[in-house]
Amino acid sequence: MYTYTTVREIVESLNLEVLNEGNLDLKIDIPNIYQIGYELVGFLDKESDELNKYINICSLKESRFIATFSKERKEKVISEYMSLDFPALIFTKDAIIAEEFYYYAKKHNKNILLSNEKASVTVRKLKFFLSKALSIEEEYENYSLMEIHGVGVLMSGYPNARKGVMIELLERRTPYDNR
Repeated sequence: MYTYTTVREIVESLNLEVLNEGNLDLKIDIPNIYQIGYELVGFLDKESDELNKYINICSLKESRFIATFSKERKEKVISEYMSLDFPALIFTKDAIIAEEFYYYAKKHNKNILLSNEKASVTVRKLKFFLSKALSIEEEYENYSLMEIHGVGVLMSGYPNARKGVMIELLERRTPYDNR
């Protein structure tokens, strides 16, 4: 079974503002996100999944670092980064968005989104949404099989009890979530 969500569904679910509309109907089938970092110092792994398949996040700290760049360096770093295939770039609350992001988003038909939450909250909400939207559930007679936070879980028991436990497991935070 193949599950996916779209950038549009993420925008609606997380109440994100669209700053530049690329293709909001791009399919997202990987529950991973990536907070940019190394790219800002010139290290671009152009073949990596992080930069080509994951939703990217830019927070206040990264944007403040970009703001220290010379005009030439900012242009070079942002133009190379925005030419990659990631489906959307989400800026978090209070991030400083350089004009170059808008220019290259238009040029490369990129989705640029804005969250009204800090990075930790945006990441947590996005991870939860993706894990729920992309979870796979199979029913076999008296058993339910589901992928929860990347782990296959097989449950038995009454159908309503299995559903309740699955919802509880999906909503439960992992030890890696920011609290």
